[in-house]
Amino acid sequence: MVCGSDNDNVYEPFPEDDPQQGQTGIRKPCKLIGWEQIVNLEEGLHRTMKMVNRQTFR
Repeated sequence: MVCGSDNDNVYEPFPEDDPQQGQTGIRKPCKLIGWEQIVNLEEGLHRTMKMVNRQTFR
């Protein structure tokens, strides 16, 4: 019993056409617009924080 309820929950699989069942990727959109990653996530966050700090503490 959870939270004072003794209901029997029924879990059923999602339908095959459920949008949550698909996997979204970025390869196709990147290829379509010609975008390529230049820096990794850690470096990108580091650069972003430097920029924000420069603009905030002028």
